Amino acid sequence: RLTGKRGVDDTLADLFLALPNHLLTRRYRIRHIAHHRFANDRTHDPDRVAVLADDQWWFPRPRWSGAAVFLRDVLGINFPRFATVIPHYSPWTALLARFDSDAEPSAQATNAEVMRIGVFCVALVGLLAGTGGWLAYGLLWLLPGVTVLPALLRLRGLAEHDGDVGT
Repeated sequence: RLTGKRGVDDTLADLFLALPNHLLTRRYRIRHIAHHRFANDRTHDPDRVAVLADDQWWFPRPRWSGAAVFLRDVLGINFPRFATVIPHYSPWTALLARFDSDAEPSAQATNAEVMRIGVFCVALVGLLAGTGGWLAYGLLWLLPGVTVLPALLRLRGLAEHDGDVGT
């Protein structure tokens, strides 16, 4: 905790860490707590359930096969598989959930989150418009988010769990 006040800490985390990565701190917290509550449980750990459903996470495997998985990550071929977990963390999903009467309250963006998302979007668009940085943002931030980031997250997941994430 930075300040010891959750609202302030969440605001700082959302504006400077989470939203630039298309996440909301609270949504990450909810899923991450469930992961730690049921760590490596094949039916209750949400991370374990997600990787068990995707054979690209099944390790150990032969070296050439593992290298091929990472190559598909870096080329963006595996991004559709990676994208299946994004709605659990996404600010955009949380915003849309506010208009869904069947959505659970925890899935909906809070009023404070709506404000933070708005401030972030206005600041980002203002910065990109003011600097003409649209192409740089796309090539140096968004593109790596669908290529390099999935590979790094896979590597982190495998290292954190000694290669036993999907078997």
